[in-house]
Amino acid sequence: MTGRVEQGTTESAHEPRSGPPDPSARNRAVLLLEVTSGAVAAAVAAAIGVSGLPVWAIVAMVAGFTAVIALWTKAAIGPVGERVRSLWGASLVLAGLIAGILIYVNGPTVPFVNYVANKTVTLSGVAGQPPSTEFDAPTMGPEVENSANCYVVVHGQIWLEFGHNGWAPAADFHPAPDAHSALPRAC
Repeated sequence: MTGRVEQGTTESAHEPRSGPPDPSARNRAVLLLEVTSGAVAAAVAAAIGVSGLPVWAIVAMVAGFTAVIALWTKAAIGPVGERVRSLWGASLVLAGLIAGILIYVNGPTVPFVNYVANKTVTLSGVAGQPPSTEFDAPTMGPEVENSANCYVVVHGQIWLEFGHNGWAPAADFHPAPDAHSALPRAC
């Protein structure tokens, strides 16, 4: 080819190609941006998770952040006809995230419940398991109030968590007379 227009061709193999960019390269770039943004959102949510959020809240936040970033990306570089719809979608997802955070933060939570042991109770290091030995495990005496932070259900039995001291079956306790709830929050 000499660079002249010949029948069936419009440019030579050595001339730069003019026209729209390759759409598959653009899609790869968008996919890379969305995956990277999702990973950043996951890292942020994981850092927040260290502060004590439950796993379901972290998963919901990561999914929400990823959806917002994907919709923003689509609004920025997507087809013109879908840009406004993508921005509305991103706004609705953000509003949902904000509403969920407000409900979670302002919802009724019980930080701890005071319990009184029915008998001397030896605490276990793991919920559902007996203490390693009765000699080195912490104990709680009867008729003394102790604060349980949260509970889990193990093999159909409720276990109360008493801070760093350990776990004990709820059946060995009764709520203190001025207890504001029967159970603390779930762990």
